[in-house]
Formats: sequence, C-alpha cells, structure tokens
Amino acid sequence: MALEYRPWREGDDQELLQIWGDPEGSQNAWYRQTLEPSNDGGVQLDGSRRNWKRCIVATDQGIPVAAGVVMEQSLHSARLTAYVEVAKDHRRQGVGATLLTMLRHEAEQAPSGVRELTTKVDQGTSGAAFAEALGWSVIQASRLIQVEPASLSLPRFPKREDQADEDAGADLVQDLATGSVELTDVVGRWYESVHRDWSPTGPLSPGMVQSYFLADATGAQGAIVLRAEPESAFGGSVAPSRKGRIRAFAVSYGPHPAAAPSNDPPADVLLGWEAGLSAEDAAAAVRDLVALVAYQHPVVLEVDSSMAALTGLVDPLIAAGKARQLGASTLIVAG
Repeated sequence: MALEYRPWREGDDQELLQIWGDPEGSQNAWYRQTLEPSNDGGVQLDGSRRNWKRCIVATDQGIPVAAGVVMEQSLHSARLTAYVEVAKDHRRQGVGATLLTMLRHEAEQAPSGVRELTTKVDQGTSGAAFAEALGWSVIQASRLIQVEPASLSLPRFPKREDQADEDAGADLVQDLATGSVELTDVVGRWYESVHRDWSPTGPLSPGMVQSYFLADATGAQGAIVLRAEPESAFGGSVAPSRKGRIRAFAVSYGPHPAAAPSNDPPADVLLGWEAGLSAEDAAAAVRDLVALVAYQHPVVLEVDSSMAALTGLVDPLIAAGKARQLGASTLIVAG
C-alpha cells in the first residue's frame, strides 16, 4: 500500500462518504461536516470571521481513503480541535497516526499560538478506541438525558397576601424573551462556570452568548426562568419593588433530533443556573425548574459531568426508571 497525502480538494467529501459509509455516531457525523479546503482564518470579504483550519487527505492510487482536520475554536479557544477518519479496510496500518502527526505539524502554524489538541468521540466507537490507543485522556463526559413527564412533583411556591391561590409563584416563574439582557448575562456566566476547570472559555461577550445559545439562528424558541423571591429596595417591611434575581433558566429549541419519533416528542432544553448560587441552592433551583418544564411533556437535557446540580438530579431519576440516556455518551478527550 503506497499512500499519498495532500491538501483537501473540492469533491473529496463525495468520494470519502461513499467509502466510509454511514457515520458510527453523532460526533462522526458532525466532524465530517468540518472537512473542507484549508483556510488561514480571519475576517472574510463579507465581514464574517472564519477559524484557521488545515485539512489533509490520504489517497490510495488516487482515491481518497482517509482525512483529518485541525482547526481553531471560537468558544473554547484554549485547545485546537482535531479529527481523523480512515476507511475500515485501511485501519490498523498507521494511516490515522500519520495523519495526526501531520496535523500536529500544521498546528505549529496556528495563528492563535495554541498547540494542544482535543476532540469528541462517541463512547464505544472506533474513534474512542483510537484515542485510547494514543493515550489521550478523557477530560469530560457528556450525556443526553430524556426526563419523562411528571417524574418530579411540582414545587409549592409561597403566596403573597394579595395573591389568589392560582397566582402563587407568578413572581417566581416567568417566560423571558431569548433576547433578554438579563437572560444573556446568566446563560453566559453559567456556561463559563461549568467549563472553567476543563475547557475554559474566558469571559463571554453578550454577542457570543446570543450567537451560540439564544439567537433565532440557534433554534431557540423561548425561555422560562425561576427567580428568587422579589426584593424590596427599602427593606423587608416595604412591598417588593423589583424582581428577584434569576436562579435557574430553561431555553427550549423545539423537538430534540436524537429522540425516537413520537406523538409527544421531547423538547431539546438547555437548562442551567445562576453561577453564584451555592451548591445546595443550585440543586434546589434545578430540581424545581426541571419539575416544571417536564411536568406534562418529556424533555432532553445535555448533562456534562461538570454540571453537578444536574447530574445529582438525573442520576437518581435514571435509577428509578423516570429518565433515560439517549445514545452513547460523548467523551471529550485531549492529547
């Protein structure tokens, strides 16, 4: 076998997809979409920004059989993202390792100065086995958890003297526009906090938070927030004059694509909490908000191991048969 290695060319994707066949998992499917001609990044003619990227193809007698990509990231910029895929009949022959070595060499030219690599693999796939063989370490595990309806009892909210019974909690549970400055702030600080120890983002600008999580282009359809008790600007003896701060939020993106077809498809929900809450308060806020959003309909939550308030809630639900994992876990590895 005499392989040749060259930069990616237009049309390589069509040939490779025929040889590779169906992706092994969701991460393979996503990374295949990143394979394209190399670019130097920076501001484009239309004013948009592109991340620096290098893409290499391995050919056997002129036919593409493997490819790899290394690229800078915007949100998690402390590491470069890398991906390698090799046709099944060319595996275990050093092709993947050679591609990775070449990608590391290309990474020396990344304008950010970042050199460490990371990637995501579906647990139990050949990609996970390859990463393990390379000695890459798992820095995080992520699961999609479907919570079934009415798995948790509804929270009981206090009622003010001037409120009817049906209005109890009206000051605490509210719909909020996804363009809200208040929501944007709490989502950004929460995301920073749950990634700080393993894939730091640094401070996220409101524009970045909107672009990645809340803008119309993300599919965000609406948000519900759980607030603390309304506050008084003049002390406890005076009626509250301002809203309580957000304790937890849930952003819905419509039916989750990973769920099985159903007459009642689960909603894809991003659920987080105020980063400044204590562990106990965060857990309580998350429990109450999950109970509310999953009371009548199922929801799917992405749960990273670093999200203690969520893992502490969903793991007992899974054990009790009131929640279940969809698909394999995603492992984030670095090396």
